[in-house]
Amino acid sequence: MGIVTSKIVKTAKTYNVTERAQKVISKQKPTPAPSYPSTAKQIEIADQIDPQFMDNHYKQDPVFQDRLKQIFVTSNVQFANDQQKSEKSLPQNTKGSKEWDYGFWEPEKAQEGKVLLKDALKFMADNITDPELNNAKTIAKQYKLNQKDVENILEYYRVFHIIVTPEEARPGYIQPPKFAQFLGKNSSK
Repeated sequence: MGIVTSKIVKTAKTYNVTERAQKVISKQKPTPAPSYPSTAKQIEIADQIDPQFMDNHYKQDPVFQDRLKQIFVTSNVQFANDQQKSEKSLPQNTKGSKEWDYGFWEPEKAQEGKVLLKDALKFMADNITDPELNNAKTIAKQYKLNQKDVENILEYYRVFHIIVTPEEARPGYIQPPKFAQFLGKNSSK
């Protein structure tokens, strides 16, 4: 039912649109927008003081028009040439912000109970190098963290390592043909 009513309403709105638009456009004097009550009061006061004020206000005064025609503006400003540019070189980096260590901004100091990424990487590396000296208890005390959280971080998180295996060792690897095989030549030469 909603589709039917929306189609009916749409056809009623768009009926004879071009003629209605042409009628509004062809008016000699467009309908003015409604004015604020304060503006209407100001117009009434101006009419009480001088009834001809609005007529005089919108008339062009020929004396003023003649004066405007006599005014000429001349400028003596010299534009800077390429040769007059300063000797100082412009900055090469146009980004406007500095590069950060890990690709995003980190504060100088972390809140209590929280740790920065660089500190987490540091204590994970310290734990790997000397697990007895840098155990979860000492790290939790040093960084003011929960010991259980530190134990979980040390157990489940690792720093990324990229291990590239030789192409021949990969499963499903097929040796690509040599260029000479495309030409029909024997590649054993």
